[in-house]
Amino acid sequence: MDKKQSKREQKIARAMEVQGHYIGGMRPGDIADLMGVSERTVWNDLKLARQLNREEVQAFDHEELLGKRLKVFRLIRTNALRDYQLCKEGGNAKAAFLNIALRAEEKITQLLQDVGAIVKVPERVSIEEGNPFSDTEFRQKYIALMKEAKAKGIKIYGL
Repeated sequence: MDKKQSKREQKIARAMEVQGHYIGGMRPGDIADLMGVSERTVWNDLKLARQLNREEVQAFDHEELLGKRLKVFRLIRTNALRDYQLCKEGGNAKAAFLNIALRAEEKITQLLQDVGAIVKVPERVSIEEGNPFSDTEFRQKYIALMKEAKAKGIKIYGL
């Protein structure tokens, strides 16, 4: 039983090595020559490597990885803010700690946006998108009115 498991491990190791050479740009015939196996064995190893990669991806826990990354970035943010408060030096050292905390917060936000946990609010909303008029004259008057309201600082609901 040990020999079969050992042979299996050797076969997997060879398949991954073959895949590495193939991805690196070598042709199957050259890989066969290099490794002292037949070209057919190279193709079988490539097939095995693809299967192993597929199994690894299917078993991959994306939520666990996301949780680990969030935990790391939150720890970085917390430590940077703590170091900022404890820092006796002024200027550059304190600014560096705040910068680290800010970048960690940006990473947290980006991760949560990437998985749809939070939605990115548009930085700028186009007045054209909310224009209810189909008539060109009224569309232009609406846009002018919205621009005037914005210039006066009037809150426009729905935009």
